[in-house]
Amino acid sequence: FASWLQAAMAASNILGALVALVVTASLSADQLAGFGWRLPFAAGLLIVPIGLWIRSTVTETPQFEAEAGAPAERRPLRALVSQHRSALLKGWSLCILQTVSSYALVIFMPTYMQRTLHYSPSEAFGASLCGNVLMVAVCVLGGVASDRLGKRSILIGAAIWLAVLVNPMLWLMQTHHQWLTLVIAQVVLCVGA
Repeated sequence: FASWLQAAMAASNILGALVALVVTASLSADQLAGFGWRLPFAAGLLIVPIGLWIRSTVTETPQFEAEAGAPAERRPLRALVSQHRSALLKGWSLCILQTVSSYALVIFMPTYMQRTLHYSPSEAFGASLCGNVLMVAVCVLGGVASDRLGKRSILIGAAIWLAVLVNPMLWLMQTHHQWLTLVIAQVVLCVGA
């Protein structure tokens, strides 16, 4: 079920891309600069009551409740580093890979497409939308595959995918200025992110 976290992130990217697509398609550049950039933030406030409701109704796990009264480690950071150094390094490395790839290749990409490659906001957010739709499915399928093939092989495969394909996809977007090329590059990058 852990893959649903990543799928939910991609789903939130889809919602964000849809809002940005609607706002940029509906407003002029002057309207966007004046007040329009605030609209997505205002729409984002709609989730606050849902988050508060979820937090107030979800109970803690029995394991957490059982450990809540236990005495705390005197120096927990020292114990973590000295007893679990290898696992800590692996987890840290995976977090960096996932965070950098997600933010640089998925979240920041529409801005890069507009400012550096001079695509329109609609083209950039439309390509991002296409990539994130596929990313939702890939996250869930990747979770299923990791249950069957092992997490290590799936994570290594995704890391290799990104290492091999990031530069060619960036080159493709820079040298072939077409919306279809943008969509293909975004989809390929979202598969590995």
